[in-house]
Amino acid sequence: PKLSDDPAQFRSKLYSKLSGVTWASDMTYFYVGTVPSTGVVRFRSTPSGAAIYLDGAYIGVTPKTLTVDAGTHVVTYIKSGYEPWSKTFTVYAGSSVTISATLRRVVSYGQVTFSSIPSGASLYVDGSYRGKTPKTLTLTQGYHTYRMTLTGYEPREGSFSLSAGEVKHISVNLVPLRASVTFTSNPDGASVYLDGAYIGNTPITLDVSPGTHSYRMEMANYLPVSGSFSISYGETKRIHEDLTPIPVKGKINITSDPPGAMVFINGVLIGITPVDAYEVDPGYYEVVIIKAGYRVSVKGVSVSAGETEVVNVVLTPIE
Repeated sequence: PKLSDDPAQFRSKLYSKLSGVTWASDMTYFYVGTVPSTGVVRFRSTPSGAAIYLDGAYIGVTPKTLTVDAGTHVVTYIKSGYEPWSKTFTVYAGSSVTISATLRRVVSYGQVTFSSIPSGASLYVDGSYRGKTPKTLTLTQGYHTYRMTLTGYEPREGSFSLSAGEVKHISVNLVPLRASVTFTSNPDGASVYLDGAYIGNTPITLDVSPGTHSYRMEMANYLPVSGSFSISYGETKRIHEDLTPIPVKGKINITSDPPGAMVFINGVLIGITPVDAYEVDPGYYEVVIIKAGYRVSVKGVSVSAGETEVVNVVLTPIE
């Protein structure tokens, strides 16, 4: 038969060819499976425990593995204290996919103004230098530490909690750094004057301002002593003085020309010239100098405690 034949001719020719032919027959079976229409999705988040919304419907919390229809979907992770996270993804039939997210914490801010008396202190917040006081900073909510330092003043530290949207003011009165000085004397009990003002008796310790100071120690029957010292911030200094007793006697030095004359004081022979540092009580004395062949010399002298008087005599020969 030919394709150009009409249908009746085509069938007639085809049947004539097939007639008288021996045929064998067989049967074949085809098993056709169902085409997959779903895929597997693994939902993960850091931190875990985030609520999972798939195409707007809540399906549990991370981590979770679920069979999902093939196609395009939208997943959202929600966890308290963290920003929501969303993603559009496609599931292919018979495949698996992992949807993983690292959630970001919700960060809220407050405002803090730091001031100090005096101003100009170096400000450190959470260990980082942030400038000089007064200073206004925008900080994350939560717990913070601060430290203020200023030359000549004690450092100050503290902590505070800040809420979202809160406005806080932290003011600090800085305490000047002091220096310490101890005054001692031998013997104890001397009156101490610091920069002209009486402060007590030795031994005594007190705080002073840094810088240069003058002092004076006084005690009955002892010579006064005075001095000065310089002291720095935070320094400790000790000042000790050994007091010198006030002399209760005076002294007389007696010489003659020529030497070798006898010396009488108030009628008492005390030696032969020259006489050095002869001690007497304070008062008036008559000094008589006698040498054979010379006229007698008489001198009056007043002696004070701690003082030395000098008597020099040129003897006159007897003619």
